Amino acid sequence: MTPFSGGTGSIYDPFLIANRSDFESMVDEEYYSKGYCFKQIADVDFKSIFWGPYTTKDIFTGFFDGNNKIISNLTTDFGLFGNVSNSGIIRVNIQNGAATNINDNSLFGFVAAQCHGGSYVAGCNVSGTATKTYSGAGAGTSGVGGICGGVEESRLEYNYANLISNSVLVGGIIGSAQNSEISACHSSGTLTSRCRAGGIIGLAVNAYIHDCYSDCDIRGGQSYSFIGGKGGIVGQTSLIGNHLNYGASAIYRCYATGNITETGGSYDESCAGILGNIKRGADTEYFNSLQAVRLCVALNETVYSTDKAGGVISTYSAIPETSIPNPAVTGIYQRDDMQISGALGVNGIDISSSTYHNQSFWEDTLSFDFGDIWYWNSEAQLPKIRPFSYTYPSPPYVPIIHDIYEGIYPTTKPGTFTGVYGILPNQE
Repeated sequence: MTPFSGGTGSIYDPFLIANRSDFESMVDEEYYSKGYCFKQIADVDFKSIFWGPYTTKDIFTGFFDGNNKIISNLTTDFGLFGNVSNSGIIRVNIQNGAATNINDNSLFGFVAAQCHGGSYVAGCNVSGTATKTYSGAGAGTSGVGGICGGVEESRLEYNYANLISNSVLVGGIIGSAQNSEISACHSSGTLTSRCRAGGIIGLAVNAYIHDCYSDCDIRGGQSYSFIGGKGGIVGQTSLIGNHLNYGASAIYRCYATGNITETGGSYDESCAGILGNIKRGADTEYFNSLQAVRLCVALNETVYSTDKAGGVISTYSAIPETSIPNPAVTGIYQRDDMQISGALGVNGIDISSSTYHNQSFWEDTLSFDFGDIWYWNSEAQLPKIRPFSYTYPSPPYVPIIHDIYEGIYPTTKPGTFTGVYGILPNQE
């Protein structure tokens, strides 16, 4: 007999999670890293319990279906799950989450601290506050995200987070993403950062971000000892240092509406409506990064920096004239009444409200998919993400990242990953 509310742990008969005791049994080493499947069947209140120690024991490998049941009052400094590898996590619904003492060098996300090895996270819904202390140098490279702190060689889609956070590196959905695909995600809230912040991702390295939007307001203040950036979709893409072997990140069919403000200005801070900063590498890589923002719209009322700012893209160093993208070719746009303060930015084509409040602009000009991904919200007069659709118990599949660079860039292509959530150890 198992210590759960039912089930045998297979994909067709998962262990059933109905209370906190079932969650505590799930993270026991006998089940947590053995490829079992779990399904939440009732709302669970985590009030008066600190969840942190439970998820630091081991790496989760398995499948968890939150079934859209509510997890309320989750207090943690790590996440519902900690380190996740080659696993599927779907339909987790965390409300009123709180994290107030995240360590300098730790990753944090309400669903998971870190996902890698071909993991898949989809259909999750989160609201919460997260504050990260920052005193050491490592704080600039560890992230806070509404869904995941860091992802590598993984795929996230159809996730939503309402996040209020103050951190050095923060993203509305993901703190930092590498070699991963992020799509059909959206965010809201207020993100405050002394370094890097993005409405979807704080720092992206060789990532493919597409069909996402953010309503997050993003704020900066006292500068940190890292080159930073604030962007409505991505705070910064990186191409130097340890990242030289990676290609440019791509941002396709995204838009942002929140205000972006940066008042630090003493350490190469920059901000923009879509991509806040490109940490420059070789000229070719720099060119690729600038060209990789496509079919995007900056609907931010204000983009303000005491240092550097752009309507769609900004950088911490001057852009070579040969690298400046042609907005008519890359398809980048911004509202015509945007208030921009700062230099060294790339602006899009000005469009009026009568244009961006018209569905045909998004569908015909920007190729937004109003069949499977987007729907037209007549009240907001803007495209919104469709709900996540999943037929239980068929396990999800993580495809190889789309080779979106084919035919666009002459020298740099993103690496593809082959990690797939498929047959788990206990499902053979």
